[in-house]
Amino acid sequence: MRIIAIILNVLLLIGMGFVLADEGIPTPDDDYFILLLLMIATPIFTIATLFFSKSESLISLYFRRKAAEERRRIAEIESTRDSQPPPERDK
Repeated sequence: MRIIAIILNVLLLIGMGFVLADEGIPTPDDDYFILLLLMIATPIFTIATLFFSKSESLISLYFRRKAAEERRRIAEIESTRDSQPPPERDK
């Protein structure tokens, strides 16, 4: 997911480069100058954050905890099943 986000942000920057090359760089007096700055700055900061942050998000920690709980439950069920004697069959 992280790689996809980086690729999409790079594509956005490339697209903005093509638009700026085609339309020209706006002056600070233009109405959409602030919007353009945000559209350029946001992917740059997002890419930097994705590259340099190594901490895990709360969502990934939540799913890892849920997966660990399920593995523990499965192990308990299997150990309970293995410790019980097999049922006797009627002949």
